Amino acid sequence: MKKYFITGLLIWIPLVITVWVLTAIVGTMDQSLELLPEILHPKNLLGFNIPGAGTLLTLLVILLTGLITANFVGQKLVKFWEALLARIPVVKSIYYSVKQVSDTLFSGSGEAFRKVLLVHYPHPEAWSVAFQTGTPARQISELLVDEYVSVFIPTAPSPVNGFFFFVKKSETIELDISVDDALKYIVSMGVVPPQRRYPNLAGIAQNE
Repeated sequence: MKKYFITGLLIWIPLVITVWVLTAIVGTMDQSLELLPEILHPKNLLGFNIPGAGTLLTLLVILLTGLITANFVGQKLVKFWEALLARIPVVKSIYYSVKQVSDTLFSGSGEAFRKVLLVHYPHPEAWSVAFQTGTPARQISELLVDEYVSVFIPTAPSPVNGFFFFVKKSETIELDISVDDALKYIVSMGVVPPQRRYPNLAGIAQNE
């Protein structure tokens, strides 16, 4: 009985969590309907609510925003809007900080979160999974003797929190696994291993 019960849990837990997360996301995006006049709400137009209508509206707004800002006129409007925000002290700091992070993460040419590394943490005899976020800024790299890389070491089981460090590139090991596999490995606290094998750490340790 215990075996069957655990098997049932393994089937239902991922399904329930997936439905819960999707429901939360759709529910949040559905709130975009509040931006429309009451007369344009599905309940007033059709007589009943349509779950996910706000989600479709949100996706449509995002798509239209991308289409508009892709041309010359749209880019001028974005520059005008950003110049306007730059005049507001607190808003300027928040907006440009978030913009820099989002531009780095979603840029196809960037290096942030493209490589999965092994780094020594929290002590020289331990290894932690980390994501390379780039290289130190010039003001920092000029003060460092060796070549360093900037890394983010996520915590388990919540990878949205973690630590940011500069580590010697020579003391890191690049893993031949995807970022998605690494995240699954971290969230599961090692229960769900990556599809590809890790490098031979024993041989590397001997070489050190």
